[in-house]
Amino acid sequence: MYKFYLEYKGVKTEIREPVGYDGLELVLKRNDKSHGIDVEYSDMTLKFYGDKAVSILESAYNDDIDNIITFTCENDGEEEYRGQLDFEAYGKVYEDGYCYITAKVAEIGIQVLFNNRIEQKVDIDSSKAFDDSPLPTYPMLKHEIELPNKKTGILSKLSNIEKEEQQAYFYYHLEGHYDSIIFQPGVGIDTNEFDTAYDVENRVHFRIQEISPHIFFKFIEDKTIQYGNTELNAIFDFHIRILYAEDPVFDTPEYANTPFYSNEIDLCICKNDTVIYTKEVYSGSSEYEFDIYDNITLNIELKENDTLYYYFIIHHDRLEGTHRFDLRCLFAVNKIEIEIKSLTSFPDTTANVSFIHETLSRITESITENQITVKSDYYGRTDGNVSPTETNGPGSFRALSTGLRIRNIKVRDEDGNETDPKLTLSFSDAFKSLQAIDNIGFGFVKEGENWYLRIENWAWFYKNDAVFEIRNPGKIERGINPNALYSTFKCGYKKYETESFNGLDAIHTEREYRTRLKLKKNESEQKSDMIADGYTIEYTRRKSTEATTDWRYDNDVFIFCLLKSDSHSEPDRYVIDLGATDTNGTVISPDTIYNIRISPARMAKRWLDRLLSFGFGKEEELIFTSGTGNLQAEGRAYASAVHHPEDYPDNDGNLYVENQDFTGASVILLPELIKISDYPVKVSEYKAIKDNPYGIISVDDIPCFISEIKYKKQKNTASFVLIPKKA
Repeated sequence: MYKFYLEYKGVKTEIREPVGYDGLELVLKRNDKSHGIDVEYSDMTLKFYGDKAVSILESAYNDDIDNIITFTCENDGEEEYRGQLDFEAYGKVYEDGYCYITAKVAEIGIQVLFNNRIEQKVDIDSSKAFDDSPLPTYPMLKHEIELPNKKTGILSKLSNIEKEEQQAYFYYHLEGHYDSIIFQPGVGIDTNEFDTAYDVENRVHFRIQEISPHIFFKFIEDKTIQYGNTELNAIFDFHIRILYAEDPVFDTPEYANTPFYSNEIDLCICKNDTVIYTKEVYSGSSEYEFDIYDNITLNIELKENDTLYYYFIIHHDRLEGTHRFDLRCLFAVNKIEIEIKSLTSFPDTTANVSFIHETLSRITESITENQITVKSDYYGRTDGNVSPTETNGPGSFRALSTGLRIRNIKVRDEDGNETDPKLTLSFSDAFKSLQAIDNIGFGFVKEGENWYLRIENWAWFYKNDAVFEIRNPGKIERGINPNALYSTFKCGYKKYETESFNGLDAIHTEREYRTRLKLKKNESEQKSDMIADGYTIEYTRRKSTEATTDWRYDNDVFIFCLLKSDSHSEPDRYVIDLGATDTNGTVISPDTIYNIRISPARMAKRWLDRLLSFGFGKEEELIFTSGTGNLQAEGRAYASAVHHPEDYPDNDGNLYVENQDFTGASVILLPELIKISDYPVKVSEYKAIKDNPYGIISVDDIPCFISEIKYKKQKNTASFVLIPKKA
């Protein structure tokens, strides 16, 4: 039984059925991006008859045209429609002895309120909703967690640009047959630093009869950073000419074109006063002009103010006698390249993080004025502060933070007081970034007497419950839905660190794939605005020693994969999910990798059942075409092997390579649409569909899902647009 009401200034009054309501068209429409189904109503212009209705509307209109009047319709005690009157279309009419008022009615309600505010940012720490109503306290919205060291490589290089020729003259009085001379060629080397932790000094020490070795590197230690073993790679490539002439009176001699002595030349590298490398690079007496080339790799340990030198030692052998002689050396530099690499670590720090389930709940509660909250089997946890689940969902051990929170920087509020930085997010921004990572959807559902916003894997919104059956319709149209076919797929993360040596090792970057589809060029792009790159996290952590608030990632949102501690004393403590195994040397420091579970390759895998839905019985393939960062990176998620794997929600121990192709997918939908017009539907049948809009509507035994239903109350008919299920 239908009943109709007007509510004005808190008073709800039953009225006669307005003329025009029976022509209302109710629409159930699936959102192509979120997969949820919204109940939509067409705007109506209604005619209100009866003394009660006319009196209420006329009084409200004369008082203030901005007055809010709510119109509702209940069917057997359950609200079917709620709308707000718009006095812009107000009119009072006398006709055939009757008086009525016309007004336009537009739908209102929780779903409308949510959709209208989906783009508005919410302060996650706020204790009040948009209407200032109090919100529940969730400890996991501001949970302190330890951020461990992510080892980073640093690199410093020296290289000469142009060939140069340097000369040196040596005057020696020989006491015997043998002597050795230290010679530094005095080559000018250009400095090209890639990290401020290294201070390269380009000083040339050269003068006659007092030759000092050339300083090519001086290590200036950053007190907050620990350095591991350092790798020195060097190329020395010289063209050397040695000439001798006896000259007892030290006049300018005539140099011989052939040496009168046998020679050996050693290249030496010295750290402080200790020789760490020496190699004979020439031995012989028949030549006076020759090339010296050496390619060196050394592992060394550097401490504060350690200095590295290089020099040559020329050993010569006079056949007999003791004479003064003049030795002349000409060094032409072909190439000098010196590269120093080291792994560094920074002390562990802490940061406040907000768990995803609580964050999404807080946003939803704020914008709906605490009328609805989130329920999620995907992000929910057994210890959740809101809507706890029986098991931990695949995405439950994830949390968000900001650059300022990672750096533990205080900011000033409007009154000039220092306060913790805020995490502000709109539902739209949070959903888009998380959908790119997890292929999720959202939609409103009623469970018992309560409405919830469900956030789940997209397949959750396509259930196997039989809801309605269509038999022998007068007309069926079935054809391809081109919007469900994809030729290219782009995924990954929009923000990552590329300006450093480590940018080449970054995994959480961008990827592009293709399918075999040639029928239509249709691109799906799923890139997250959240930052998962371990190097960006690490550089942001290392900015914690700086009080500035202009670090380029300060206001960005970071995402962290977590796990439960394996400590017996603190089994419920959350820690960073760190490390990967079986990387086969493809990444730097695999034991300190962040967020391996949400790498771009794994993101692509989660999207397979959406992207490959056009495989009509044939196994399709998602083929890698391009990307950025470390595309050769491979590995398994480490934590699942050692930290209570039976309790870990995302226990995918598969080996992934970041440039791999993918085959095989559990396809749910066909890329088709089935259309049926004006099929008889009773009110009770429409109500059953509305109560379970994610179930199956079969068409002559073909299982389908709702794309759109338009139900006409006046005729008790509906027009269907349905998505056939993959058999």
